[in-house]
Order: sequence, then structure tokens, then C-alpha cells
Amino acid sequence: MFFWNKDTYILVVDYFSRYIEVAKLNVTSAATVIAAMKETFSRHGIPETVVSDNGPQYASEKFKDFAMEYGFVHITSSPRYPQANGEAERAVATVKGLWKGGGEKTKALLSYRATPLECGYSPAQLLMGRQLKTTLPQQPVTLLPRWPNMKQFKTKQRQYKANQQRQYDRRHRVRPLTVLQTGQTVWLPREKKEGTVVQHATTPRSYIIDTDEGQIRHNRTHVRPLRSPERSELTVSTQQTGVEENAGRESSIPSHNTQDTVKPPYVTSSGRVSRPPKRLDL
Repeated sequence: MFFWNKDTYILVVDYFSRYIEVAKLNVTSAATVIAAMKETFSRHGIPETVVSDNGPQYASEKFKDFAMEYGFVHITSSPRYPQANGEAERAVATVKGLWKGGGEKTKALLSYRATPLECGYSPAQLLMGRQLKTTLPQQPVTLLPRWPNMKQFKTKQRQYKANQQRQYDRRHRVRPLTVLQTGQTVWLPREKKEGTVVQHATTPRSYIIDTDEGQIRHNRTHVRPLRSPERSELTVSTQQTGVEENAGRESSIPSHNTQDTVKPPYVTSSGRVSRPPKRLDL
């Protein structure tokens, strides 16, 4: 869903053809969202998978029943990670760019659906196998049904997306992140607290993290590993051994104020724990 001129709209985009459907919502409830999606499905059929954000409309029991009744798999993107649903985010930006001119919204959508993409085919051709008639002059032969060469199209699309990924990784210096293990202690920069990894989430590259306020789901980019479960157990056992060896001894070092709060370690984006330098007390 997105907002435009104080109105709320729901957007549905086909991942294969990038064909966009937009419907205005009078009320942002689960019932109105389901009704708009049913209308879209009645025109184009029921998809195999529906990817959405984590809005309350999609997390409701009504939407779960809707997915079960219509027989599609519902997947939610990682919280606070819009890149996980980048196709829909890009479609929203496209629609807003079309509507900025102030013209008729339906004509703007019609022009987009009939305009060839970078692959050379329009969304209507990829979805319906034919070009749409617009207000612009067109030869009748261009409106005849003609499916593109799907095998060649899929090959070019894979190459195009692979090239895009390489350029993005090189420009942003992307590197693979380490896989988190169950029981591993992590640092959550957004919440500014520590947590423990419970398990892998059903969504890609996401984890269920246990915190003092309950369990939450985070993308791997929002989690900084502090130490592995094996390292934690080794540290605890070493500390217990040191306590047993020093039992009964009186320390000559004055004790610090126990009310001082210990600041959590700073973890860099690469996962390295930054420690303050040791300075000589001269």
C-alpha cells in the first residue's frame, strides 16, 4: 500500500511481466485489502506466491484464511528491510512518477503497460501476449497477438539481473555475511540491546531473535554477531575457574561502584567488536 494526495492505494505487480494493478482503498482494513486483491485475481488469475510487507492487514487471521481459501503461499518481507520486496517498492516509485504530471491516472497506467521495457517487450505483451491500444496512433498489425520468444527472454533476463547484481555488489562493496548459529549472542543496533538467536526464520536471510521484550524477526543485515555459542561457553567456564581459584583471597584493589552501568560493546558493520585502547596510567 502507498499514499498519494491523502488517499490510500493498494498496488499489485506481477514479478514476471511487471504489469501493475492499482486500486484505491476507502478504508485500510483487511477486508478492503482482500476485496481489492480478489478483484485483481478475477482478471489475471490466482498467483502461486504473494509477497507483501508486514502490515497489520496481511498479518490478520482474515488474510490467512484468504490465502488458504484461494490456495496461494503468502510470504512477508523482513521487517524494516524494504529491499526484500524491491519489486513492489520499485513499482510504487514508478506509479508515483507517472502521476506527478497531474494527468488522468488511468491513462498514465495504460501508457506504462503498453510501453516496452528494457527487454524490448511491454508488460502487456509479457502478460497477455498482445499489445494494448492507446490514444497514440498505432498500426493495426501491432495489435495482433504475438507472444515473445520466452526461452530467449528468460535467458536475457537472467543475464540482465546477474549484471545488475554484480554492479550493485561492486558499487556498494557487498560481501557475504556469516551465518548465525542457534544460541549465538548478537547485538541489535536499532533496539540497542543484545539478543540470542533462536532459529532461522522462514523468510530468506532472516532470524528469530530472543530479547528481554520477547522474540522478534530481523534480517541478517540488522544483526551484529558478538560471539559464537562455543566461545560463550568457553568464556563462562574460564570465568568460573578464575572465581574458584581466587576464592578465599582478599583483594587489595579497591572495588568500583557497582551502580556504574556497563556500556555494551560497539560492533562495526563487519561484525568486529571495537574495544577501547589500553593506556598507561602515568
